[in-house]
Parts: sequence; C-alpha cells; structure tokens
Amino acid sequence: GAAAPPPSGSLSLLSFEILSDRIVIPTAFSSVGEYRGVWIRAMVEEVQLRLGEAKKKLQNWARFNKGKRCPFVGTGRVTRYERARQKRSEAGGDGKEPPKTFIAFDRKPYTKNAAMADTWVLGTDEESLRDRTRHGYVMRSVWHGVSSDDKLQVEPLGKAPPLNEPLVCVRGPNVSSELQIVDVLEGLDEGSSPLLDGMLGISPPKAPSSPSGPTLPEEITGAFELNASQARFLTQAWGRCLGGDQDSSISILHGPFGSGKTTVIVCLALLLARHSPRPLSVLVSANTNVAVDHVLNGLAGRGFEDLGRIGSVKKIDPSLLRYTVHSKQDSKKELVRDLREMLASCAPQERAHYEEELRAVETDRKAKASERLGRAAVVGVTCH
Repeated sequence: GAAAPPPSGSLSLLSFEILSDRIVIPTAFSSVGEYRGVWIRAMVEEVQLRLGEAKKKLQNWARFNKGKRCPFVGTGRVTRYERARQKRSEAGGDGKEPPKTFIAFDRKPYTKNAAMADTWVLGTDEESLRDRTRHGYVMRSVWHGVSSDDKLQVEPLGKAPPLNEPLVCVRGPNVSSELQIVDVLEGLDEGSSPLLDGMLGISPPKAPSSPSGPTLPEEITGAFELNASQARFLTQAWGRCLGGDQDSSISILHGPFGSGKTTVIVCLALLLARHSPRPLSVLVSANTNVAVDHVLNGLAGRGFEDLGRIGSVKKIDPSLLRYTVHSKQDSKKELVRDLREMLASCAPQERAHYEEELRAVETDRKAKASERLGRAAVVGVTCH
C-alpha cells in the first residue's frame, strides 16, 4: 500500500505526558471555523489522554515488576535513508527521493498487529519516559507494521529524535481515525452539508414527520441529566424506533469529543433494550475499541448486565472481560498466553479482571459464552 499522507499540524502538539486539565466543549458555534478549531483541539486531547494511559502503564510496570524486563518496551535507533529516483524525469532538482525515516529495532517491543498510524514514543531510557516532567519524542508509523529486517517507517509528530543514537521505544495509540477526521474537517465550509446548521447549533435538526414524539420513560429522564439537544435527539430517535416516522429510519448524532454523545447512546440503548414493545437486540459498533467500551461501561455502570462483547482480550477494557466471547480461531493456549502477558503489565485496579478471565478460560467456563451472546440484549464490536 501507499505511505500515509503527511500528518496534520495539530498532531505535532502531542507529547508523552498525563493531562491534568480538560478543554470545555460549547454547545453552539458561531462559525464553521470555530467548530473546526474546537473539534481538532478535542481530537488532539483525546489522543493525548490515550498517550497518558500508555505512560501510566509504563509507570505501573516499573512499580510492580522491579528488576524484570518490560515486554512492551523495545530498543532501537532512528535512521534516515535517501536514494536516487529510478527516472531522472521524476526527480526534483537534486535527483533524490524525499528522505525516509525508520526505527531500526535492536530489540523489538510487542509489534504483533502493528498498523499504519500507530504512535510510537521514544526516549533515552525507560526512566526518562516514566518521568512526569519528560515527554519523549512522539512519532507515527507510515507503513503496515515492522519489516522482515526489523525496521519500521515513521515520521515525527513534533520534535524529531536524534539520529543513530540508542533509544527505548514504546508503542502508543493508533491515530488513523483522528487523521481521517482532520481530512474531513479541512474540506468543511459554509453550505457544504445540509446538516451544518444542526452541527453548529444554529438551528435544531429537522424533526420527524410526526408532530410530537413519544414521551421518554421516567427511568431515562430521571437518571440522566440531559440538555435540551440531547433530549430532543432521544425523543426523535426513539420515535423512529417505535415506527412513528416511516420516512426516516436513520438518526445522526454529531458533535466534538466530550459533547455528550456517549451519554445519549447509552440512553438510547437502554430505551431499546428495556422499553421496546417488541423483542430486539442492539448492536453497538465503532471503529475503535475505546468508543465501544465507553458505551458498554456506561450501560454496566447503570446496572445493565445483559451485555456481550466481541474482540481481543488485549484491546478490550479489562472491566468488560466478563462479557467477552472469544473467536473459535483463538485457541485456549493463545488466550492464556495473552491474559498472562496483560497481567504482567496491568495497573493494580485491573489485575482482578484479568485474573478472573484467566480462571474462566482455564476452567472452560467461557465455553458457553457464545450461547449467551445469542441472547444478549446489547452486543459491542468494532468495525473496519
């Protein structure tokens, strides 16, 4: 495949640190430019929070595994290559291709399933990356994983690391979705979408064809502090689910990170699962595990346990492991290995979840999980 496009300048603000402050998301915007700016700042903050989680993981490993080698930290050097183009007519003034930057691993960290747009954090040593006051060098991969000779093509997000010096390497979150969002935002201008007024909060989205939507159950209105736009969306979406608007069966909920979309999705899932006049199952799907897990955790936090979760034990929130269904392609031996690897580096509050899942796999208690999945009211899974 082709190399990824250059990153947005917004992502060059990233660093390997744990945030203490959060930005405030408004409910209305005066212009497309303001909307674009808030969205990008929120997007960068989301990636920064995930980088902070990786830093905490590194700190926890050092705290609870003194003297042991960290399995997800590698070592390597950053190198740069230039070569002449195949055809002189395709070359620039000096006849050379643009230089390419690589991490040449001496000892690879865990790189299975490494992908384009993964972030990588580099530092002089592990202690420097664990230090709250030192933020390392953040890079992103521009190729699909590590080559056969242990090289990974990357580009810096911010200050570039020194070349040909020994460095430690930690794999961070993937930012492919964020880069796609930036591409969409850069093409957004006045009048480019019929949904724009609703997105900016200038006017509410078009109401369903029925003049008045159904009344939301007290369980929803009493338990959730919904603002006016959230309540309006739920009423319209619930009305469509009940068949009150045959002309439109799709409801679009749009807003920046932190604007309350997950809360609304949790509300809607509860409405469908507990108050639908006919039996149904709800599929919660997103292109990241974090997004799916946010919704399922919101449901579990409200006492809703009729859940199923499909995915890798290494990527799912450990508090949701009890709901997981493992693929038939995942052997018991592989699951046990993966769970033990996660146990070795997890935070103290996560240990009990991994230990319980490990016992369930080893004693074959998960064998009937697929039957439970078929009966679950809400199922979460990623999509690509």
